[in-house]
Amino acid sequence: MNKDPQDIASVASHIIRSRRSVYPNCYTGDLIDDQVIEMAIKDAIWAPTHRKTEPWRFLVYRRSSFGPVKAAMDQSFLRQDKEKYNPIKHKKNLAKLDTTSHLIAIIMQRDEQERLPEWEEIAAVSCAVQNLWLSLSARGMGAYWSSPSWATGRPDFLNLSDGQRSLGLLYVGIPLVDLNLTSKRMDIDEVCQWSS
Repeated sequence: MNKDPQDIASVASHIIRSRRSVYPNCYTGDLIDDQVIEMAIKDAIWAPTHRKTEPWRFLVYRRSSFGPVKAAMDQSFLRQDKEKYNPIKHKKNLAKLDTTSHLIAIIMQRDEQERLPEWEEIAAVSCAVQNLWLSLSARGMGAYWSSPSWATGRPDFLNLSDGQRSLGLLYVGIPLVDLNLTSKRMDIDEVCQWSS
């Protein structure tokens, strides 16, 4: 079936421009079918990748397996100095897990031969996350990328292999109905110049 390229471009623009960070306090708490997550990850892996290193790795946690994540989050708060510890913030962060359906750990796998700079591998993973996010958004799901210190780098709870580094967690859930999530971007003239 042939589709009009203008129609396809219109749909793509709509999906890109309507994607928003949807935070767990705006999730219903209902569970998402694993197949929805799997389809979004299948879309994610079509991101651009220099030398085809495909540096993205994803570790998916269902709500029933949030235990290690919750423990790592708890430890990060409980290790703080008494003056810095904020019980309200601690409780608020734990509450995010109650409405989140899936957590996706975003992992960069460094090319073993280091044929390209690390920033290119991070950029490729970021492109994959954008694909993942757009795919989830197009399916009516909400998501938000969080990068707290306890979940980035080489946190123990992820059991990362050599050359792997965590870039954070993607919280995924079903958004509440009638969310009015508006956003604004700079005008194109502020960010784009044409060479003469």
